[in-house]
Amino acid sequence: MRVRLEQPLTAEVDAEGRLMLIVPGTGASFRFEAEHTGMWIALRRHGGRLDEASRALARRWDVELSAVREDLGRWVSHLCAIGLAHLD
Repeated sequence: MRVRLEQPLTAEVDAEGRLMLIVPGTGASFRFEAEHTGMWIALRRHGGRLDEASRALARRWDVELSAVREDLGRWVSHLCAIGLAHLD
């Protein structure tokens, strides 16, 4: 399964590591916790492929793959619900 963006987004990270996604066309912005910054980076590095991003995060964070898949899946569902992404 792959996550695709619904529209172009600009990503910024603040000094505390929190992620802000901005929709340039509307100016809408969405702030996320630092753990989501890592998820965003993993998704971008792995072309939106959830399985590959999950495996990379599990290795990096030294946690169970199933826990990462659950957390990443929940966050991606939220991105879809607020209209920033969809799943292929």
